[in-house]
Amino acid sequence: MTLPLLARVAGWAWLVVLTAGVAAQTPARPSAKLGDVLSAFVPAAGTQTKGLPWTTGGELPVAWESAAPVAPPPYEAKQGFTMKRTGALVVDVGAERKDATIQVLGNQAGVQQVTIAWQQLSGPFDPASLALAADGVGLKPLKCRRDTEPPSFGNVVQVAQFKGKIGVALWESWNCGHDGCGFSMTLVYRRTAVDQIECIGKDGGTSREVSR
Repeated sequence: MTLPLLARVAGWAWLVVLTAGVAAQTPARPSAKLGDVLSAFVPAAGTQTKGLPWTTGGELPVAWESAAPVAPPPYEAKQGFTMKRTGALVVDVGAERKDATIQVLGNQAGVQQVTIAWQQLSGPFDPASLALAADGVGLKPLKCRRDTEPPSFGNVVQVAQFKGKIGVALWESWNCGHDGCGFSMTLVYRRTAVDQIECIGKDGGTSREVSR
């Protein structure tokens, strides 16, 4: 899968705005397991593609902001992304239910990057990974160590193996301020993109698990 330069979620502004809108909704909305949402955007094992179609994830309970992809803001366009969809959904993370946002970035070839994000008051930041593992998702450390990343801002990358899907890098990122923490999980399809993720703590070497 061809992937432009990895876009970091700038300032978590899109997360704050969208989650505020989700929280203001009173009717109960259907939810989906975190693993099911992520797995929907991972190519099937044995397939080769330059990008999943923009209809991917159509079965998920996402309230999309637009019926079709739109042009991204300049800071994302500069990184090679020409199309974007953003929406809101409720995800089940273990026993917890999170009001989350989903951001899908890509180009004419298809989807190139997917981020699911939500806000929480503080750490720890491993419950999402623990929930995926409990649901049978294989996870292997790839880059950055959770025990050496700062509690206020950090990154951890693992190789995620969803049933019947290719192995893909799963990037966890958190950023905390005086009003709480933003947490995100991003599917990263190419090793060149993984190389751009910085470990804030020490001893965050990268293995060779992802080579696509």
